[in-house]
Amino acid sequence: MKSILKTYLERCQLIFHKYNQNYTSEAICPDSITLKTNHRKYFENSVKLAENTKEFEAFVTSLQVGTLCADIERLAEERKRIREREKKNGNVKFQDLDKWKRNIARQAAKGFFRNTAVYINLWQGLDVGEASLISILNNYRDSKESDFIRLFVFDGFVLYDDKKLINNVSLPIGELKKYTQKELEDVLKVPQSFWHSNVNPEVIRKATPYHILTIKDKEEYRGITGVCFYDDESCYIDWANISEQKKKESDINIIGPFFLCIGEDANLAVEIRVRTNIFDYLPVHEIVRNDFLPWDSYSNEGEPRPRTNVHHIGESGNKLRKVCEIWDKINNLDKDGHLKYPTEAYVRSVMNLHVLWESFMETFVGFVTVIESLLTPGTRQDLTYKMAIRGASIMASDPKNRIEIFRILDDFYKIRSQIVHEGRTEKEDPHELNNIITNNLSEISRHILLRYICLLYLAVNGDLPTWVQADAQKLSSRNNRPQTIAHILDSLVLDPSLTKLLEDNMKEWGVFEDCKIRIGFRKNQ
Repeated sequence: MKSILKTYLERCQLIFHKYNQNYTSEAICPDSITLKTNHRKYFENSVKLAENTKEFEAFVTSLQVGTLCADIERLAEERKRIREREKKNGNVKFQDLDKWKRNIARQAAKGFFRNTAVYINLWQGLDVGEASLISILNNYRDSKESDFIRLFVFDGFVLYDDKKLINNVSLPIGELKKYTQKELEDVLKVPQSFWHSNVNPEVIRKATPYHILTIKDKEEYRGITGVCFYDDESCYIDWANISEQKKKESDINIIGPFFLCIGEDANLAVEIRVRTNIFDYLPVHEIVRNDFLPWDSYSNEGEPRPRTNVHHIGESGNKLRKVCEIWDKINNLDKDGHLKYPTEAYVRSVMNLHVLWESFMETFVGFVTVIESLLTPGTRQDLTYKMAIRGASIMASDPKNRIEIFRILDDFYKIRSQIVHEGRTEKEDPHELNNIITNNLSEISRHILLRYICLLYLAVNGDLPTWVQADAQKLSSRNNRPQTIAHILDSLVLDPSLTKLLEDNMKEWGVFEDCKIRIGFRKNQ
């Protein structure tokens, strides 16, 4: 390996020297924004020529049969399973497996020289650190796990504790904090040079004023990431399709509890994914999570964004932590995620509120769907009545408040049915529908979802009266769960003291919110 690497570096030096004749002293490193287009062209052409030599192919072979042999074979086994599934679906347009493995090794070689800044150092006539390169290649098998970092930029809220800004909140799933520009640049510097990343520098500059959820995990080499090349044609790889392991690619268990805790004030504007494996090609990837990025902009009312009026996440983020804990436990009642569908519908609807051109009707249906999916498990009869009566019971113990909420929910479902079945609504003015969503529906659906998970949390822990739930284990059974939940919800209808019991426990956990005050707050904005 040492001799193969040395030979390739010598070959690169000859090629780079030739192209450097066109590289004037006024130009600087290729990662500079001031680099002229023609200078970048010379540099990129020299790299491309170097990676078309037999010396580069020899290095690729050394990776394929040596350093990365076990990883490539592991990835090949996964690829075989994908191919078998493609065959069953009638798709025969897949790459030959040997060619596919060779391409993985070739992209790994490209990633290696870029991530270790070899090409830039050679171009500038600097020492490439040959000894450290050899050390990486020799020790890779003992330390091949690398950090997988996900940065979720939330731009619609600011954390407060007794009117004092909180810069950091520790959560079960990561750290929610504000980064300085330097800190964020260091996180994205993968591993030694970020000149090749496809993250817009403006994202770093604009993201730093906002709270970012940082999640770090360990994972094995994943093969090609970001942008890869087949026969000189570039194509973007869907991160979720690189591996059959979907757990790390699912966001709902991360962002769902956040949106549930802080309501429509939250807006997940962008996600940045970073994989720090030395062989990953273009390991930094930016994903726009919402088409509306309200940085440097103002709302229709002329208010600057991000809004800074969220005071209800609890002291030092304790409420947010508890919501994450409760949500996670209830979601895990089912291996496929008991809360996955309603939480996805809720988050999608909240994000739609931040997209000014999004259909209000679609958003309205989304919020009502959240309520319906939670409150009408099992049989599909009398959906309107069940949703309204159970929703009123879980939100209030006082009869007067219950009947008021019942009528509101009944009206919501009628509007929803008009939209779904007739493609229209009697609320002809879009702003009228938007006012209903913002002032009532979004908050009511959120309160029902929050109270629902707290109610089941009591049930899972065996803290409901025995006449309501004699066997807590039934919630863990997919067959018994719908009927068990329906019985618990109907018990609240029959006995308002159970709603009071739910509220008392929510107060003890620090997650209680007075529904009428919160909704009234929306009306006064």
